[in-house]
Amino acid sequence: KAGTRPSSDKLSIKTDSEGKYSFTPTAEEYSIVILSDEGYAFVAKNELATNKNISLTAWSKLEGILKIGDKPGKEETIIYNPKSPPQLTGLFFDFQAKTDENGKFVFDRIFSGEGTVTRQLRTGNTLLLNTHTMQVNTLAGQTANVQIGGTGRTVTGKIIIPEQIRGRTNWQFIQANLNISSKDNPYLLISFVIDRDGSFHIDDVPE
Repeated sequence: KAGTRPSSDKLSIKTDSEGKYSFTPTAEEYSIVILSDEGYAFVAKNELATNKNISLTAWSKLEGILKIGDKPGKEETIIYNPKSPPQLTGLFFDFQAKTDENGKFVFDRIFSGEGTVTRQLRTGNTLLLNTHTMQVNTLAGQTANVQIGGTGRTVTGKIIIPEQIRGRTNWQFIQANLNISSKDNPYLLISFVIDRDGSFHIDDVPE
């Protein structure tokens, strides 16, 4: 899904049956953003000076499955982040998907090119962490496939919190990361949640 932040200088119009549109001329800098079922386009003002016709880039599609250990990751939030999102004032893109009962998720419309896909963790009802983040590369008009989790082993442990600082913070709000040195590690980031007593449980840790 894509969303927009409120902006007094943003104008939205619909193209006609022939794909034509018209804006009131302005001397200020602007960009044109086109989003449709067929594809997308981002065009700066200076590009329109040499070419009045705008060609759409077909959406890419990303399908995948989330596993947590040997079980499907049900009703989990998956995030897709393009590597180089368009820098456009007043516009942001929020690519989220929910897994089904089998752990499957689908992004029907994303930008083509490099990006990352990640599972979102929630701790303390407020802090959101990304874990098992993987790099993906999608092509315009094509479907890429990915699996998050389901391999590796489980790592459990406990952080011994000194008595003199134990009550000074809520340890569930600590952002904890696990660094894997193996060259075969498919994940850019593995995060985990620390319980109030300092214990933790991490699934799908590469060798």
